[in-house]
Amino acid sequence: MKEIKIIEVKSEIGAGTRGASLGVEAMKIASLDLKSDLFRKYDSIEVENVNELLFDGAEHAYAKFIDGVLVMEERVCLEVYEQLFDDFFPLIMAGDHSTAYGTIAGIKKAYPKKRLGVISMEKWQSCWFPNQKEFIFLHLKLSIALL
Repeated sequence: MKEIKIIEVKSEIGAGTRGASLGVEAMKIASLDLKSDLFRKYDSIEVENVNELLFDGAEHAYAKFIDGVLVMEERVCLEVYEQLFDDFFPLIMAGDHSTAYGTIAGIKKAYPKKRLGVISMEKWQSCWFPNQKEFIFLHLKLSIALL
């Protein structure tokens, strides 16, 4: 089995609610409570974020920070690709749903001729209803992955 490399993405540029960037640190604290050695056992790397763009205000009416989202997806894509190229298994930890796009793109970049299967694990997994935005995010991620 390949060695795991944790990729920490503390971005919230694509999140609708502020605080998504705190997800990685919350997982680290929870791992201490559970006496897990995950973060001690495996090396991690942090993808540089562009959260400072949030202070400038939204440039667009609907896809408010799309320029920043694109930067983050390119960074995540490249990091996932590099870890796969170096024969690591990338374990991506993030609180911003949009990180999934860069993750999928990085895997596809590493294995361009392979067919991908995607499993999305999220905290709202068991409480999705059609009127909640998480339901929409799931379908958006999968539809982008199928393109």
